[in-house]
Amino acid sequence: MPSSLIAPIPTSTSFEQAAGISLATMAVAIAFYHTIGYGMTPPWSTGGEKVGKGKSMVILGGASSVGQYAVQLAKLSGFEKIVTNSGVENIEMVKALGADIVLDRKVSGAREFVEAVGEMEVAFVFDAISAPSTQRLGVEILQAVEKRSADSCLVTLHTVHPDHPDPEAVKLGLKEGKENANGKVEIRQVLGLGSQKDLRYLSEPLMGALGGEEGWIAKRKFVPNRVRLVEGGLGSVDEALELNRKGVSGVKVVVRPWDGE
Repeated sequence: MPSSLIAPIPTSTSFEQAAGISLATMAVAIAFYHTIGYGMTPPWSTGGEKVGKGKSMVILGGASSVGQYAVQLAKLSGFEKIVTNSGVENIEMVKALGADIVLDRKVSGAREFVEAVGEMEVAFVFDAISAPSTQRLGVEILQAVEKRSADSCLVTLHTVHPDHPDPEAVKLGLKEGKENANGKVEIRQVLGLGSQKDLRYLSEPLMGALGGEEGWIAKRKFVPNRVRLVEGGLGSVDEALELNRKGVSGVKVVVRPWDGE
């Protein structure tokens, strides 16, 4: 691993917490700050901490591993209203990370998001889940909000699904008429691999901002995911994958070797 892509773990952070930070955070950084995503100035650069002034952002899946980091980077980027959704059991946790309004994901649709945003301009929607249903929801929200930025878009994470972005979401975004009074909705998909040479200009300063005793994590400006440990090393990988398959909420599954292994 190139030394420029790693950072010292603060004394306040365990190895298990640190293990889940880089990949998910980099996915958000590409979505927010690279031109293949929304392309705004990052908060470690001059003026980047104010790019969200007077604007709101919608994040779908605020309690997911990626969603938690998206909420925090949105806060660091200065957004005045961050609206997201989660299961009811995680609403207070997501609020503590910086979200202003957290809707119950089981009962909230586009109308509830539009009401939560109100009259504030929406910069873009970030879909941390990127399932077909959430992509469609993101498009519907941008179609229905009162105000949105001229460069607004839906940013999703690239998945292994062969039909990504979702064809129905793309079709919905291209639809003209009353259902889309705000204009067409572009869907941009990103893949966050910070080791790529063309992404180093983001991944290297991001790690510098996060790590060490003077970084965001040590100063509690950036909180790692809560961890659900699976002991047993490589022999327990199947167990960890099964936990994820069944569904975990608000935590990152981390596999750890047995003591002394």
